[in-house]
Amino acid sequence: MAKTALAGVKVSVLYFECSSKKFSLGAGATVLIRGEFRATLEPSEREDAARQDTLRVVYESSRILSGLLNCKSNAGLPATFTMPPEV
Repeated sequence: MAKTALAGVKVSVLYFECSSKKFSLGAGATVLIRGEFRATLEPSEREDAARQDTLRVVYESSRILSGLLNCKSNAGLPATFTMPPEV
């Protein structure tokens, strides 16, 4: 899905690398971007569903950001969300 993804019931984090001409470092520069989602309320659903939902929010936001930045190959973020396996 990305370089690293961590999913919790109230917090999820997703790191992805973006190579874009929009960065001041110049063409082909690659930067590491961190996306984070924090819920303020306790989830009303099962833990596994809550983890998937929090990660889906940060994934969708990261995918949109990678498009706005014109990241090469959408920063490796696939077109559709799939929950990564636990490691």
